[in-house]
Amino acid sequence: IKKLAEDLKVPHALMPDTYSNTIAQDIDGEIVDQNTLKKLESSFMSYMRRRQDDDDKDTTLQQGLEDFLKLHNIPTGHRDHLRLQYILDTHICAEYAASLDEMSLFWWDEDEEFKGTDSFMGVPDGGYSKLIERFAEPIMSHVQLQCKVTNIEYGKGGNAKVTYVDMSDVSGAAEKEIFGKHVLVTLPLGVLKAGTVKFSPPLPKPKVKAIQKMGNGLMNKCVLYWDDMKEDDIFWPKDKIWISRIAEISDQGKFTDFHSGYPLNGGLPLLVGFVYGARAFSMEKLSDDEMVAEALASLRIMFGEDNVPEPTKAVVTRWGLDEFALGGYSFQKLGSTPKNRKDLEKNVKGQLWFAGEATHSLYPSTTHGALLSGEKAAADIWDEMTIAEFEN
Repeated sequence: IKKLAEDLKVPHALMPDTYSNTIAQDIDGEIVDQNTLKKLESSFMSYMRRRQDDDDKDTTLQQGLEDFLKLHNIPTGHRDHLRLQYILDTHICAEYAASLDEMSLFWWDEDEEFKGTDSFMGVPDGGYSKLIERFAEPIMSHVQLQCKVTNIEYGKGGNAKVTYVDMSDVSGAAEKEIFGKHVLVTLPLGVLKAGTVKFSPPLPKPKVKAIQKMGNGLMNKCVLYWDDMKEDDIFWPKDKIWISRIAEISDQGKFTDFHSGYPLNGGLPLLVGFVYGARAFSMEKLSDDEMVAEALASLRIMFGEDNVPEPTKAVVTRWGLDEFALGGYSFQKLGSTPKNRKDLEKNVKGQLWFAGEATHSLYPSTTHGALLSGEKAAADIWDEMTIAEFEN
């Protein structure tokens, strides 16, 4: 994404090292030394690696955590337990948008790390929207937007048929059809699970099994902005990117993790609170005001009741309720294996192709994984077309 932003000349900033730009407030209000957290994380991860190598039967990461606490005689609610829970929440649950009690101990980290520096797109005149618009600009004359696909029929004759509703058609949004030799499906895993797009004939059993077995995560954000705040009134550390609170068990997951773009966005007073996994799904039932109140309550615990004013603007996401997403991104759920991703990616009859982050074996759950999967699918379709043309 960094290279893409550079090539397309979209304004962005480079994300600095996470650890040195993170501040974590302990349950007593004191700042925890990052080296202390690193040692605790290293101990737990070493234990997990041994379990992955030695265990015969898979279990959840939550069970792995409970076993680790028992092994080291750490009582529930003890400071080290809460610190470790914070580490796992911010480093694992946030990365995979899932809860520990859903994630496979064997396979949760089967992906690989993409080398390079992350790009921060939330800068003036930047943004992911601009990146997508410039990337798509050469082909936009061939792209029809505001279309809701309802059915994909394949395997009969030389063409597949896609049935869709043109939502921009003011005459009544009647169903329309389009035909093609190849169909590339990039539906999110949540939409595939919901079955809102019908396939005829039904998808092969291994692909259906993959859709059912893989986990569909959710991460939501609460964006808080103070447009009249002066620099001297900024209540959080202006030099830090991640600002977090180690919470009691009853308070965990309630917007305890915040991202500050202040050092990267030109000094805009903006914080983004994160919630993920089961907590994200349950919080979608709250109103915008209630979700903002949850985020502010957490900030006021960290920085004092009188130091955190009401934001002038707030934006809340609900990706789990968006009919075109129905979640965030995929993860390895207990009962799933990496083979499920390969089965999801496989083409059907050389006519129906699949791409998206959930299909990428090396970099799932990421933007670059989604992009790379699309590029691979396009190359595979081109190869198929070239072979067919040669044979004819």
